[in-house]
Amino acid sequence: MILIVILLSCFLQSKLVSNNIPASIEITSPKATIDIGEPLILKLTYKFEEPPTNVETGDIHSSIRHSSCLLIELKDADNDWLVNYPGFILFEKEGIKYYPLELQSLNLNVQDEQGLEYSGYFLISYNQYKKGLTFDEPGKYRVCMISTANKTFSNVVNLQITSHMQKEKCALLDPNVCDFLMGVDRKLFEDTNYRSKTMANLKNIVDQCPDSLLSKLAAARIGLESFYDAEIKRTEARREKREPSRQLYQEAKVYLQIGLDLPDDFFVRQEILYRLIEIEEENVEEHKNYSTALSYLDELSTKYPAGKYGKQAPGGKKELLELQELQERELGQSTKPLLGQSQSRIVMPIVVAAVAVGIVLICLFFIFKKKQISRWK
Repeated sequence: MILIVILLSCFLQSKLVSNNIPASIEITSPKATIDIGEPLILKLTYKFEEPPTNVETGDIHSSIRHSSCLLIELKDADNDWLVNYPGFILFEKEGIKYYPLELQSLNLNVQDEQGLEYSGYFLISYNQYKKGLTFDEPGKYRVCMISTANKTFSNVVNLQITSHMQKEKCALLDPNVCDFLMGVDRKLFEDTNYRSKTMANLKNIVDQCPDSLLSKLAAARIGLESFYDAEIKRTEARREKREPSRQLYQEAKVYLQIGLDLPDDFFVRQEILYRLIEIEEENVEEHKNYSTALSYLDELSTKYPAGKYGKQAPGGKKELLELQELQERELGQSTKPLLGQSQSRIVMPIVVAAVAVGIVLICLFFIFKKKQISRWK
C-alpha cells in the first residue's frame, strides 16, 4: 500500500515535470561510522539524460521533488517488528536482503546549468514502524536507495554502527526533529514549549560537539530560526513605533556563520549566505559593512548561479555597490561619482565647454563685423 501511494505521487508530479525519470541514482555518506542515537546523513544524487522541464514553459526546474525508498540490510532481529509493517515488501540485490524505509518527498536541487544533475541531503534517525531508532544495534549495515519511478537501484553504502555515543549530549533528544533540521517540517511553531526545548537541544549540540557535521547543521537551523524571529519582532516594533532590538539578529549572525562551514553542496548554505547579506545591510550599530555583504554575494553568485538566491545576486550586487559608494562619499572617503551619476558628471563639462566656445565665436563675429562697417564709412 505504501509503495502504491509513493508511485501515485510520482505519477501526479510527472504531469507537471517532463523527462522526470533519472538515468541513474547515487548515494554517499559524509561518515562511514555513526554512533547509536546519531542520525545518518545521506546525500542523494539523480542524474538525467535530459533535464526535467516544465511541460508548459519548457524551463529547467531549479529543484524537483521525488519520493524514494531507502533500503536497509535485513538483520535477524528485524523479523520481530517487520510483522507489523503494513504492505511489507522484501528487496534483494546481489544476494543481500533489504527492507524498505519510507521517506517523505525529497527536495533535490539542480547542480548544473544543463539541469542534468540534482541532489539533496536527508537524515535518517527514527523508524515509525519499529517505533524506535533505525539503527539501534551495533554492527555493519549496508544501505542503498531505489527510485520508485523506474525501480532503479543506487550504489550500496557500507555503514558501521558503534555501541554508544562518545558524547551523549551530542544526540538529538527527539529523532523526529530531523525534518525540522532540514527545513522540511516547521510544525514545531505550533507548540511554543516543544520548539523552545528543541532549539535548546540544538544549541547544546553546537556547544558540545562543534566539529561534527550535525553541529554545523544544527547551527544553520538555529541561525535561520533566529533570523525569522528577528524579522517578526522588527515588524511588531515598527507597528508599535519603537526601536527594534538587534539581539536576535546578532544571535542569527553567530550561528549562520557556523553553518557556513557545511559542505558547499548543502542546499541550506544558499539561504545562509542570503540572510547574512541582509544582516550586514541592516547593521545599524556601526557603519554598514558592505564589503562583507559583497563577499557573501560573490560567493552566492559563484557557487549557486542557478539557485533561487543566486539568480538574484547580479541585481543585488549592483544595489550594494551603489550603497557602498554613497556611504564612502558621506564619510568623505571617495571622490568617484555615484554609479548612476557618472554619465551626467561626464556630460556636464562637455556642455559647459561647448557653450563657452559658442560665446567666444559670437563675440569674434561681432568684432569682425564692426571692423567691416567702419572700413566702409
